[in-house]
Amino acid sequence: MNKEYIYNGGNVTVIDEKGSARPIEYSDNLEEILIQENLIEDIENKILKLEKDLKNNKENNRPYIPYIVPSAILALIVAKIIANPLFGIDTTLMVDTIFGTMNNSTLIIGIVGTFMLPLTTIMEILSYKQDRHWKKK
Repeated sequence: MNKEYIYNGGNVTVIDEKGSARPIEYSDNLEEILIQENLIEDIENKILKLEKDLKNNKENNRPYIPYIVPSAILALIVAKIIANPLFGIDTTLMVDTIFGTMNNSTLIIGIVGTFMLPLTTIMEILSYKQDRHWKKK
């Protein structure tokens, strides 16, 4: 980046931030030219930095893997298996529903799943949107 210049009898010496000097020809709009050179160099440095950050960020290349809905379904299956002996639910008690005859614990898990799965789907969609937002940033 150009820091200063020295005019000496028709010749101009430009000194950059590192202290190195380079001779150039004098022109009437020398300051504007040096300002444009600084601007171009600044933009090139920013581009290089962004490319380096993008290459180093491996997380942007990773696809989104849903985890909330599968966890909820797994929790319902585990609850069906564990709830009977843990809470002492009578598995011999049968209930007639529009889906047929089923035992009491299956009916309870079905009702809980009916309310839980739409909420977990909404949470999954929000998580996906937030993941995309962070990847864009």
